[in-house]
Amino acid sequence: GTMAAVGASAEQVAAALDAAGPGGHADVVLANRNTPEQTVVSGPGPAIEAATAILTAAGLSVRALPVACAFHSPVVAAAAETLAAALETVDIGLPRLPVWSNTTAGRYPDSPGGIRALMARQVAEPVRFAEQIEAMYAAGVRVFVEAGPGRALTGMVRTILGDRPYTAVACDVPGEEGVGRLLTALAELAVAGVPVDVAALLAGRVSGADVAPGPRPAW
Repeated sequence: GTMAAVGASAEQVAAALDAAGPGGHADVVLANRNTPEQTVVSGPGPAIEAATAILTAAGLSVRALPVACAFHSPVVAAAAETLAAALETVDIGLPRLPVWSNTTAGRYPDSPGGIRALMARQVAEPVRFAEQIEAMYAAGVRVFVEAGPGRALTGMVRTILGDRPYTAVACDVPGEEGVGRLLTALAELAVAGVPVDVAALLAGRVSGADVAPGPRPAW
């Protein structure tokens, strides 16, 4: 299977596919509800090809995604079962902080069994990212940090929340030097009122007073 990104809301995508009537796109699912302006469809290769033709004819922009499989769809249901079995062998404690799931757009359960079950479901069920961000915002969250590479999620948060008050920070941005970007992210968080332990940045470093005098190396 495969996936494709569509420049439209989930409602627009569903309406266009429904209007086409029965056909080769029947096995396509709305796999990622990323923002009000972007939805990802997933399913068997031929079904995605048929859906791409329908959506393009409807005037929507469609871009094939370079993925290994049709994630977040019934195509990978067996993988979810395999993951569930593997998670049974892992000790899972209760979260010390609220952890939100983009499968339910709500918080993870307060039991190890519930956490395992929801983690396994995530592989084959749709991602409700836009709903998750809205739910977090309604719960009082105002600072969003993208810890992984890139700034795609940061951009999605900005699209979802619009001109409402919030801070979205990306820690690793293509084209920017890594350490410098991380330090900038920490500064942005400090400005937003997040307590930042600056001392942790210097832990383990050798101060100038501890360095023996002498010529400095050329490098």
